Amino acid sequence: MSARTIVRKTDQLNPSREDIRLAASIIRSGGTVVFPTETVYGIGANAYDEKACSQIFRIKKRPPDNPLIVHVKDVEMASSLARMDSRTVEALKRSWPSPLTVVVNSLGNLPNVVTAGLDTVALRSPANPLALALISESGVPIAAPSANIATRPSIVLSSEAKEELMGRVDFIFDSGQTFFGIESTIIDVRGDVPVILRPGAIGPVEIRHIFGSVRFNHEPPVHEEQIPLAPGMKYRHYAPRKPLYLFEDPYAMITYCRNRRKDDFISLVSAEMAPMVPGEKIILGSEKNLYEIGRNLFHSLRVADRTEKEIILAHAVEERGIGLAIMNRLRKAAEGGTPPD
Repeated sequence: MSARTIVRKTDQLNPSREDIRLAASIIRSGGTVVFPTETVYGIGANAYDEKACSQIFRIKKRPPDNPLIVHVKDVEMASSLARMDSRTVEALKRSWPSPLTVVVNSLGNLPNVVTAGLDTVALRSPANPLALALISESGVPIAAPSANIATRPSIVLSSEAKEELMGRVDFIFDSGQTFFGIESTIIDVRGDVPVILRPGAIGPVEIRHIFGSVRFNHEPPVHEEQIPLAPGMKYRHYAPRKPLYLFEDPYAMITYCRNRRKDDFISLVSAEMAPMVPGEKIILGSEKNLYEIGRNLFHSLRVADRTEKEIILAHAVEERGIGLAIMNRLRKAAEGGTPPD
């Protein structure tokens, strides 16, 4: 681990060339860099460097059977890592850069630590000028999972990246808040019909426009002895330290809060629900704009975690568009069952 972390305040849309060059030199020399994408912050390393990528797992305390997403500049760089049919190539030329990750057949030139020993690799080209400049200047694909300790909420603010990772990584871009706040959509494109493995910032309607058709992964959860095709399919993710309880029926949450005797909870609510929910609360945004709720979700989980309340409550939102990803994250972060009386 790095004893000293370089921090540079850099604009995401117009990053400093000097800062990009310095961070790229760290990537090329086997170091780790925390950088913003359009979705969340990532911890990046040279995807060809086994030792550097292994360091990512140690920093995050990430299980070794959880493959990394590899960030590429463009389809040409992706083609140097994977076998893709013409349909996929043309679709990615139309849609990248974007918060869309594809699982494809690997050419086998990446270390096993990146792919968890699978013959597939997850690739994406991030729609963030800073991230693309970093990849381009580095001259190598960058393996980068979300920049948080494993199981914790993803990081969407550079202040939280500094708080969690200072002294653990070599470089942090201090670049404010990310645009979406929810990770990329992951789809397996190897079959006749693409399969959504993890819902994310791009919804099914948009994916159908890109690929013509899409279906959801309806397989049972990945078992302990299995290796998942992509992040977010096997282990608990996104969870605060305090117990989080999710109400699939929002009105059941209102009843629970009104009948609760002790004010030892904090609620994450939409603007529409806020007037009806008693007690301390964090308003995520309006249900008329689920992108706003998605952008604020992970930061709000971390804010709630820092309070003195014993438990965190949240309610469901409509599962349309990015609402599918919001509910996926809340369900993975939540405790099972109902909250205590």
